Amino acid sequence: MHMGEKLIWRSDTGQRAWQCPDSGLPRGYRRILDVLATPLAESKVIHALREFEPKQIRRWMDELETLCFIHASRIDESNDYLNEKAA
Repeated sequence: MHMGEKLIWRSDTGQRAWQCPDSGLPRGYRRILDVLATPLAESKVIHALREFEPKQIRRWMDELETLCFIHASRIDESNDYLNEKAA
């Protein structure tokens, strides 16, 4: 992970939508939520979803964030998740 890159994770709402087979999530949304079983850097999400164009994946992630299904934060030295992983 690189400083300044986005760290992305499922919100509680996104988790519930992902778990519900009748949630009506579009395929692209569901694939992104599948990949986000743990917090990941944006580049890793895009790499995991190589069947889609990176521009489309970013658009879907923006939409998922607007819907509060995912959260995103820029990676920096104060990021607690990174500090825990480094220890």
